[in-house]
Amino acid sequence: MENATKALLMAGGVLIGILVLSLAVYLYASFSHTYEQVNERNLSKKVINFNTQFTKYINREDLTIYDIITVVGYGKENNVKVKLNSTILNNLSKKELDNLVKNDIGTIQNKEDKLPTYKCLESNIKYEGENGRVSTIAFTKK
Repeated sequence: MENATKALLMAGGVLIGILVLSLAVYLYASFSHTYEQVNERNLSKKVINFNTQFTKYINREDLTIYDIITVVGYGKENNVKVKLNSTILNNLSKKELDNLVKNDIGTIQNKEDKLPTYKCLESNIKYEGENGRVSTIAFTKK
């Protein structure tokens, strides 16, 4: 009788151990999945915040050269953060940007004239395939 009692206690202990291990595996898998979802959501928010810097110019027709310089600045800043060498942005020196501003200001003949305006259509923005970030944006003079 004593052996049967000990055997039942051992079997019960093994079953409780298996239940505890099963619960641990379940919780690990559950938390792992939740972490992945939170991580994906955070990455998505970062992409949206990044893209907003550029997409806020879509379908606006009142943009000036200063808005374009701001976009170039965003691009250069991002390229420095991710250590990306963009030949287009890196080839635009401060002197060249100053010349663009001078050219636009040079079109003003009198005080009533305004700076030339630019527009950016949604079709002028290209996105990277992998992460959905804006990779190219183009403005056209009106």
